[in-house]
Amino acid sequence: MVIVHTQMKILVATDLHPAADEAIRQAHTWSSERDEFAVIHVLPNLQPLAPLFPQENQAHIFDVATISDRAEIAVRKRVADLTGRPVDRFEVFIDQGIDYAEIARRASSWKADLVVVGTHGASALEHLLVGSVTERVARYCACPVLVARPPTEKANGPVVAATDLSDPSLPAIVAGHKEAERRHADLVVVHAIDFVISPPVSSGVFFGLVPTSYSREAIAEMESIAATEL
Repeated sequence: MVIVHTQMKILVATDLHPAADEAIRQAHTWSSERDEFAVIHVLPNLQPLAPLFPQENQAHIFDVATISDRAEIAVRKRVADLTGRPVDRFEVFIDQGIDYAEIARRASSWKADLVVVGTHGASALEHLLVGSVTERVARYCACPVLVARPPTEKANGPVVAATDLSDPSLPAIVAGHKEAERRHADLVVVHAIDFVISPPVSSGVFFGLVPTSYSREAIAEMESIAATEL
């Protein structure tokens, strides 16, 4: 399979927490000059209804607009400081609502090709909360989602991409190829074969089950199919 880098629309989510900075850095590294780059920051729903005091609604709307403006300024500064991008070289979306739902909605309406989110495990509670948002974004976004983790001491190792040779799994290989290029690392593509068990052939077999092995010819044929698909 020939990998051709076409123009992409990359959306990165940030809550302005330092743990989200890695997502911004990796999204920036992934992008090229041709790509569209946008950042989303989701605020909680800040506009309560006050039917008994309608005069207060107008003042509250002004407060919400002020908070949104300040949030956009903070996001633009954060991205510029982390990546060196001019503040007018990327879009910023300040949305209100449930974080993961708004990220998925914005990714769909903006027609993002890739969504980048961060995660961390500074504490058990933070890991649970942030991991929950990250998991839901990955589950509900229609496009690929990159979960950006800080590099480790072994960050120069190979990139592993898994495939079952189906069409839906091929984007994982494309993403793996891109990441391997970014890191100047090797790409290892893995396809796992199910461990098949057959009925017992003798009373001495442990628990009455034995593994069924594949012949060299069968394995060679599967490797040939994989090479053709990839």
